[in-house]
Formats: sequence, C-alpha cells, structure tokens
Amino acid sequence: MSRENVEAVRNSYELWSSGDFGRFLEIFHPDFVFTASGTFPGIDSEYRGREGMTRFIDTMLDAWATFQIEPTEIRGRDSYVIATLRFLGTGRISGVESPSTSITFCISAMDSWTD
Repeated sequence: MSRENVEAVRNSYELWSSGDFGRFLEIFHPDFVFTASGTFPGIDSEYRGREGMTRFIDTMLDAWATFQIEPTEIRGRDSYVIATLRFLGTGRISGVESPSTSITFCISAMDSWTD
C-alpha cells in the first residue's frame, strides 16, 4: 500500500475532526460506499456516495454536540488501509461525555479516492 493512500486516510480524519466536512466529502469518489460498524444506534448500515456520507455526517452531528475521531494507528496492507480509531463525543441532548471507544476499520479500493 502506498504511503500516499495512508496519508489520504489520515488527512480524511483530520478534515473530519477540524469540521471541514466540505473538503472531507470532496476526497471521496462519487460512488464511494461506507458500511457502518453498527456501533452507534440510529445509523444506517450503508451509505452510498457523497450524498450518503452527507446524511451520515448530519445524523452524527444531530446526535452529538461534539464528535471527534482520533486515529491511533493507520497502516497500509496489500490493497487496503487499516485504521484504528478512537471516538470521543458529548451527547447533544444529555450533555454526557461518551467513554472513548476504539474501532478498527479496513478501507479498500483506494484507487477510487480522488485527489
């Protein structure tokens, strides 16, 4: 896996955490498919394209007053990038801080990302 793809994944999480969702969405191929982990209630199992990711972002931001994604490890392997992420957030209605949750994602088809 090329260093460029690992850096593209790292950059995507930096854009998310900075709140620059416009630029975050621009890096994805229009036919991108995101399969959700099932960790968060109320999240669809699949989101397609930039419109789908916009729905995902809106759903997350409706539920959370703050929601950060912190990569703890990002590495390339064959045709995949594997990212272990820590999620931190504060509930919008409850004001309760969520305990840190770690999830490992496997991101494939990196050739479909845009520059």
